[in-house]
Amino acid sequence: MVIIQPSTEKVVVVDEMITIDAEVEDDASARAKGKWNANVGTKKRETQPKTVSVACFLPRGRKDRGESVQQAAFREAFEESGYEVSPLPLYVYNRQTLSPHQREADTGLSEEAIYLTTQRWDPRYRDGKCIDKGGQYFVSWFVGQIPENPIHHTGVGMPDEQNYVSRLLPFEEALNALSDPLQRCVLDYAWQAYRNHLHYDRELKKLEAELAQPEAEVGAEAGTRVDIRHEGNTSGEQ
Repeated sequence: MVIIQPSTEKVVVVDEMITIDAEVEDDASARAKGKWNANVGTKKRETQPKTVSVACFLPRGRKDRGESVQQAAFREAFEESGYEVSPLPLYVYNRQTLSPHQREADTGLSEEAIYLTTQRWDPRYRDGKCIDKGGQYFVSWFVGQIPENPIHHTGVGMPDEQNYVSRLLPFEEALNALSDPLQRCVLDYAWQAYRNHLHYDRELKKLEAELAQPEAEVGAEAGTRVDIRHEGNTSGEQ
């Protein structure tokens, strides 16, 4: 899922963190980098734990039995990012038809998936026998939103997701941070759809305001324009 914070126009990405043993610099390396302190003396090479990101991704996951695809998307978004996400309705073009009763109440806004990708998994073997032939998932990408001051929950993911850490980044930073080129395409498409939505929404509200203007007021403005146009006219033209 692409999670946008409209108040800041930032995007949520998730990092998978692991802890590794990082070597502490010895004196020679420190001298070369200008960091050596003669008062410390000679040091031995040591290691110390360091937490690093091994992958940066958009929240996603598999559908549970009985869930709709949309329900699964929002559940996974919560479990992996720690944020309670709500749908972000967008003005987006699609070719889906509307039923007769939908046509009367249609606002043009959509909460449906805006992008579809596939994800392959490889065959698995055990004791020389194939226990899973592999295959492909269809991945439906939705757009969600979080409020200006969202509550971040911890420990809500699966046991193997407890090392996930979410970040809120500006669009360009989020795009560059993602590890998977395909997910960068998803984010870029979703972001452009969001920006187009904002532009269309502004234009629509402007048009609605013009149409809602009382006819008498419009007539008065027209009369004022006529008066201004004729004021000071000494040529005799009407």
